[in-house]
Amino acid sequence: MDWVRETPESLNRAQLPLDSIEHLTVLQTLAWNRQAQKWTVRFRISLPELDANCCLAATEWYLTVDESYPLGRINIYPAKDKGITETHPHQSYNHEGEAQLPWRAGNICVNTPAKIIGRHGYDVEPYNPENRLLWHCQRAVEWVRSASRGELILPGEPFELPHIPPFCEVEDSVRFSEGAIDTSLWSNDHAACGRAGLFNLSTSEKTWFLDVLRGPKNEEVLRVHWANYLTRHKGRTWDGIWLRLPQMPSTKPYRFCETWGELREALSEQGVSLRATLRATAKSLRDGEAHFLLLGFPIPAVYGGVSAVMHWMVVALAPLSRGKQHPNGFRANEEGYVENDMRQVLRPNRQLVYLKTENWHGNQIQTRGRFHEELRNSRVAVVGCGALGAPIAEMLVRGGVFHMTLFDGDKIEIGNLSRHTLSMRDLGYGKAARLALRLNSLNPHAEVGCVPTRIATGNEEISRQLLESDIIIDCTANDEVLYALSAISFSRSVNFFTLSVGFRAKRMFCYQAKVTSFPVDEYLTEISPWIEAERNEFKGETYPREGIGCYHPVFPARCDDMWLWASVAAKIISAAIDDPKPTEPSLHVYEQKEDGSISIGEATAVPVCG
Repeated sequence: MDWVRETPESLNRAQLPLDSIEHLTVLQTLAWNRQAQKWTVRFRISLPELDANCCLAATEWYLTVDESYPLGRINIYPAKDKGITETHPHQSYNHEGEAQLPWRAGNICVNTPAKIIGRHGYDVEPYNPENRLLWHCQRAVEWVRSASRGELILPGEPFELPHIPPFCEVEDSVRFSEGAIDTSLWSNDHAACGRAGLFNLSTSEKTWFLDVLRGPKNEEVLRVHWANYLTRHKGRTWDGIWLRLPQMPSTKPYRFCETWGELREALSEQGVSLRATLRATAKSLRDGEAHFLLLGFPIPAVYGGVSAVMHWMVVALAPLSRGKQHPNGFRANEEGYVENDMRQVLRPNRQLVYLKTENWHGNQIQTRGRFHEELRNSRVAVVGCGALGAPIAEMLVRGGVFHMTLFDGDKIEIGNLSRHTLSMRDLGYGKAARLALRLNSLNPHAEVGCVPTRIATGNEEISRQLLESDIIIDCTANDEVLYALSAISFSRSVNFFTLSVGFRAKRMFCYQAKVTSFPVDEYLTEISPWIEAERNEFKGETYPREGIGCYHPVFPARCDDMWLWASVAAKIISAAIDDPKPTEPSLHVYEQKEDGSISIGEATAVPVCG
């Protein structure tokens, strides 16, 4: 039972060194909190160097520990009695918290990867029972000391936005797309407020996307380019007001505003009038419907750095005044409505309602890894969307190659799924069309088109589309396709990659050429000895068959082999495009080791079979 729960021996040992921490006094040793289902320690931090009237001079805290100690979470919260009430940097929003708990909600971040706490040497959190509790408490003392000096954030450290009050947030969210700040767009010579338009998805009504910003004269200031997937699934539209600010609107020490009164004050400190904004923008929004206020402001990449990107936050607007909704002494006109808005709709004590926002620009959503800029900006054609072409295309799109056209005239069959990226939902449909749907769904900026037909000599429409490409990746292993490619004359040099896999996927053949017309004869001259060698090497082996009869031979290779070669191919393509040095057309042959290991090396000679 909870009330007779015994303290684990590991925690008993862990709390012993806490009394040795300078400026920290343990007020209550380990106790089990039934409501939180945590072990807790209450302590006081006293900093004698601070004035006694300073709110940080003597503060009380609760440390909470998971039952799985030394694993699990350790958090440190201000006590409701004699704890801090403000929200500081590197702290969760410090509201009152749950009524049944003796601590507030403002967990302080002492285990951030950044060296924020006094820049001491104990930056790596230990996980042994004797030191982990001690480490957190030591850093809590330094956190309070840094807060008293205003040094929780220092110039050069990664910038973080304050927390939005959790009780002010709703489920709806808004996505925008902002790259590096466009000084020509966001200079003082341009509009600072106007009408904004959002749209949601037919598949997700609470997910909104910024579409357009318009100026005071309804001129288009900014149109966000969202690509295929989002525009195809557009749902309802929603109108509101946008307002550009010189800097982030916040309340000290470090939190976003809770009420309209706090927001009005934060805007006023920047010389911005919410009343004037309503006068300029709200007239056409007096329709009895809820709208929104979109607030944009520049933020740096690091504290103290130059402005790097525009950030947008969204506050819900209750229906604005109309009809007879005007104060006594005012007429039923825009001046009277604005006055009523300021007194009632946006009254100072009214709580703000925030919609979560995210920046979905490629620079933000692909920080985990993407290809270099030249490859990302290229227009790529993938010819053949089978077991090799499909994973190559997917890797390229996931890596930021968003302008792509797929060429394939085949349909998806059940046997394809043993090594293809598509699924049973796609059976019976064209490979190119269904793969394009999948690739477009991977990124909001992907524009993947398809040509659901085989490439053949003399097809002018196919030739026209291929002529727009900077890179052509052929994965068909079909000589007819190569002859058709060779018949197309480009006005500039194009990067050709012809990729095919040998029997049982032991080898991959990659022919690379940067030319104005694909050199099919040279390619066949180089590849022929390898094809003959493979025939001799695997002489007597038969192709597996799919279905009944003698007309269904299939190429033997497992999906792990095909996707392995697709990964190698993506690296080859990336390296080739990144290398500015001109190279002669060449064939490279890669093979897996004989012992079955996954080491891959480039073959240097055609194998000779006895």
